[in-house]
Amino acid sequence: MWGIGLFPLGWAKFMRGPAADLANGLVDGDTHPAYGNFAGLADVIFRDEPDDEREYRIIIDHFLALDRPHPDQSRIMAVHAALVDPAVDSVTQLAGRANLSQRSLERLCHRFFGFSPKRLLRRQRFMRSLADFMLHARHNWTAAIDPHYHDQAHFVRDFRAFMTMSPREYAALDHPIIGAFMKERARIWGSAAQTLDRPER
Repeated sequence: MWGIGLFPLGWAKFMRGPAADLANGLVDGDTHPAYGNFAGLADVIFRDEPDDEREYRIIIDHFLALDRPHPDQSRIMAVHAALVDPAVDSVTQLAGRANLSQRSLERLCHRFFGFSPKRLLRRQRFMRSLADFMLHARHNWTAAIDPHYHDQAHFVRDFRAFMTMSPREYAALDHPIIGAFMKERARIWGSAAQTLDRPER
C-alpha cells in the first residue's frame, strides 16, 4: 500500500473539482472523477513483483508528468503559509497575510483547502495542541493547550467536535502507533502532522 498526502497546491495541480466536495469523505479513487489523473496508476505500480524503489519511481514520475504551474499558486502558498503560522488566529488576519479579500479567501479555501477559513483556523489551533500533547508525553492538557484558546472549556468544545470524545477520554487511551508516528515524523520532517507543515515542504 502507498499513501500520498497532498498540500492544497497539490490539490490544485493534480485533482479535479473543489476540495470541499470531498472533505471528510471516502470514495473509490479508481472511479471517482476527482481522481481522474490517477486512473490506472495502481495497476501500473503493482503489475510486477513488489519492489519499493521501482514503485516509488513510478509514482514520482507520474506526478512530475502532471506538474504544471497553477494560476492561483502564489495565493494558495500565501494562504497556506499564513495558516500554519501560530500568530494568525482570525479570518481577518489570514486574509491580510494573503493579501486577499475575505470573500476571495473563502472561495480559495473552499476550492483548494476543503474547508472555510474559520474551520481551518480552528483545526490548526486544535492540531497544535494535540501535537504538543503527543510529542511531549504530557499527563494533562494544561501545558499543551494552544494560547489562542480563550479557556479550557473552549478547548474541550473543539476537542469534542474534532475527536468525538473529551480530552480526558483521549488521554486515557493508549496511542502506540500514532504516538510513535508523530514523534518520528517530527524528527524527520520537523512537524508532527501534515496539517502543521509549511508549504515549502
